[in-house]
Amino acid sequence: YDTGAIMNWGNAIINNSVVTAGSNGTAVYVSSGADAGKDSKTVLNEVTLNAKYTVYSTKYATQDTTTQDIDIVGGTLNGSISAMTSKGNDVSLTGNVETKADYLSTVLSFASEGANVILTNDLTNKKITVPEGVTLTIPEDVTFTVSASRQLIVNGSLNVEGTLDAAAYVTETKTYSGTLANAIKLIGDGHTVTLLKDSTETTAIQPY
Repeated sequence: YDTGAIMNWGNAIINNSVVTAGSNGTAVYVSSGADAGKDSKTVLNEVTLNAKYTVYSTKYATQDTTTQDIDIVGGTLNGSISAMTSKGNDVSLTGNVETKADYLSTVLSFASEGANVILTNDLTNKKITVPEGVTLTIPEDVTFTVSASRQLIVNGSLNVEGTLDAAAYVTETKTYSGTLANAIKLIGDGHTVTLLKDSTETTAIQPY
């Protein structure tokens, strides 16, 4: 966690580049040190980041006297994002950003309004939430499968060019479920459930 392929303690702009770290490393490591007033700013424009952690953000100061702002604008994230947001870090992700299935949940959690997060490979068996103002795109030849025990909650927007495999959709909660039973069980009264494919479920369903 202490080093990266690129380490920034000040102000940096990286454009149209590929940054690759070791298999367990960090592509861009950001800090502002322990001294008050030494803020850092990192802007990544259309950059491909290849590492276990594409961005790791931290601070050594014991009080919130410095900030580390990281703006990711477009590009490809082949790794997770790690940031201690409670200690002066602010990671903003906008534009058309591609990410693998393993990192989708984390990338979406840092996405800002207007971001379009593009899934680059098939995904199944994850609970995913799309924040307000953010678009999740499932491109052609990619399948997002909502498994039996999981959900896809779309508070933002969903752009399906490939395949979304889900059993049911609850209109009021904007939730896709892997089974009709789970869709009904988890919502309570007063909601509308739309069946998205033929169901062979035979167990009794009791709404909570």
